[in-house]
Order: sequence, then structure tokens, then C-alpha cells
Amino acid sequence: MALLRDRPVLIADGHHRYETALAYRDERRAAGRHDAEHVMVYLSSMDDPGLAIFPTHRLLRDVPLPPIDEVIDRLRPTFSVFQELCGSPESCLPMMDHLSRLTSAGKVFGLYFAAEQRCITLELSDPAAMARLARRGLSPEYAQLSVTLLAELVFRDALGLDPDGLEGHISFVKSVDDAMLAMASGEYCLAAFLNATKMAEVRAVAERGETMPQKSTYFYPKLLTGLVFDKLD
Repeated sequence: MALLRDRPVLIADGHHRYETALAYRDERRAAGRHDAEHVMVYLSSMDDPGLAIFPTHRLLRDVPLPPIDEVIDRLRPTFSVFQELCGSPESCLPMMDHLSRLTSAGKVFGLYFAAEQRCITLELSDPAAMARLARRGLSPEYAQLSVTLLAELVFRDALGLDPDGLEGHISFVKSVDDAMLAMASGEYCLAAFLNATKMAEVRAVAERGETMPQKSTYFYPKLLTGLVFDKLD
């Protein structure tokens, strides 16, 4: 570990475990014990070709949404809007192919409106959008994240929703199939699909000392549980 003593380590998955480990360490120190001074970690190079980031999609429920045509009017100054053929959640699957083909990956989104059973694909087209986010106090690195653009430019500006007030109204899913199945249940009113965050974006935000937004990365592969144990007694 001496080789890493002066090197930065970014916590990709496990920040809650790290915070819990610090709290447990402080608890043991307060009891006069120093047997929780270390925590197990798995280290990986950010440049490892086997390390991938997958997107986490958003599903909204029990929130008021404007009619889709009004939403499209609000989006047009900032995004190029492509209306997809749709009639059910499953028929929106071609939209995912559209997302993957758009050149500005990470700045494109797919939306499915359950009430109207319509899909639209969005591609950021307004170069002044980042400046507007900067005036809201967001750093350039944070503002360029796809989850930030979705929260600020789509949820807040176009849908009239407070992204910070969605707890209890938002679900996060990793799989497009799971998202479509959930939408078919009738529980959710909107699905928002994203492309994956880039590794360089994670590095840029971390190097500013900032924390990534909630559910902005899904690192893969995951370690198998139980390979190594740390006996705390």
C-alpha cells in the first residue's frame, strides 16, 4: 500500500460502507478500542478495459405532469425533439437504439409518457444550456453529467418538478426490460432513459472534490459477496 500512499483513490461503489466504517471506527475509539482502524476495499484501475459503467434509468409516479405537447414546446429551445412511434411501453424499445446512435452520447434522453402512451427522444442542442446551469451554481464538470441535465433541464424546466423533492416518487432501474415491465403495470407515469456516464466525467467531478449525483453510475462487474471476510471481533 506504500505505492498508493500519495495517490488519490476514488470511491466508486461503497461510499455508504466507507461512511459506516468511519462511524464504527469513531465509536470504537470512544470506547478506548483501536480494533477498527482499517476497512477492506477492492481497488481497480479506472483505465481497466474490463471496467464498465451502465446507466440507471428513472421512473416517476404520483407526480403532476403537463400534457406531452406542452412539454415538447418547453423542450424545443434546448433540445432537438424526435417523436418516436409508440403505443405501449414495449413499442418504445426502438427508442433505445436511437439513443445509442446519437452522437452526443451522455446528452441524450428518451422519455415515455404513460398517459399519452408516447415516446420522445431528446438531444441537447442549445450551447447556452451549460451557462444557465452555471448560473444556478453548478460547476462545468457537474453540469455536463447526463443525470444533471435530466434533472435540471427536463424535470425542473420542462416538467415543472423539483428534482430534490422526488423522494418517494422516483424509482431507479438498471434494465430497460425492467423499466418497461414497471411501466406496463400502470404504477408509473413517466420513464426517463439515459446513456451511461463516462469514466472521464466521473474523474473530472471527483478531481473537483465533488460527489456524483445519486444513482449516476452503475459500475460493472460487481464483486461476489463472501469471497473475503473481516472478523470484527
